[in-house]
Amino acid sequence: MTSTNHALTALVTGSTRCNGIGLGIAKCLAKNHNMNIILHGTRDGATKEVEKCRGDFAKEYNVSVHYIQADLSTSSGAQQLCEQIDVIYPDGIDVLVNNAGGGHHNLVEDVPLQVWESVLTTNLTSPFVLIKHFITAMKKRGWGRIINISSMFGVRAHAKSAVYTSSKHGLNGLTKAVGKETAGTGVTCNAVCPGYVETELYFKTLEAVVEKDGVSKEEAKTFLMNPTKKLVTPEQIGETVSFLCSRAADNTTAAEFLIDGAHSA
Repeated sequence: MTSTNHALTALVTGSTRCNGIGLGIAKCLAKNHNMNIILHGTRDGATKEVEKCRGDFAKEYNVSVHYIQADLSTSSGAQQLCEQIDVIYPDGIDVLVNNAGGGHHNLVEDVPLQVWESVLTTNLTSPFVLIKHFITAMKKRGWGRIINISSMFGVRAHAKSAVYTSSKHGLNGLTKAVGKETAGTGVTCNAVCPGYVETELYFKTLEAVVEKDGVSKEEAKTFLMNPTKKLVTPEQIGETVSFLCSRAADNTTAAEFLIDGAHSA
């Protein structure tokens, strides 16, 4: 799998929703690469739901699993996440998957400034904080993977998505810059850009469009759908991330991987 000689550890932010992208990615990394996993979310780790998720994961894949609570809508929350991981893994992590994100559906003139700042922090500033913190140890070891879960909105702009589109374009730019900086070090940095994904967030977006635009759910689905007429699954994204952690991807960096059913073609 890699040239490292120790058990690999991956942090996947935003990874405790049952049908979410993050948990799908974490499962693929544990299943395909036997990685230890750090799950992350905003919920109290002592809740039965979170503890069951962590316990079931560890039992199914026979790997070490930690859960850390942190609010990535603030840069201080991202820094606190780093500090908590340092206690558990003082030598750093091997794989960083920046998956946690947020969005907002509205015309630019109707976007509150605090929403803009919150989404930009979650989707762009916090990934920067995490990359900045963990990249030095990766380069020192001569191997590491940074994978930013972006969006097709990071490649093409969409109306009523100024906040989300801006944040994901920025994340793709950060991906390319980091990929350039780390070329030749054994560390790679890539972006995975899904189209519409079958998650709780997708269905919440669908409801928001129905409410704001005054259309039926079926009408909303006609333009909130990939050209293939199929939603992307979390498992498909997870397998792409898994590939990027393989030897086959040693020379793949600063790249954008579109999984959007030809939406951006």
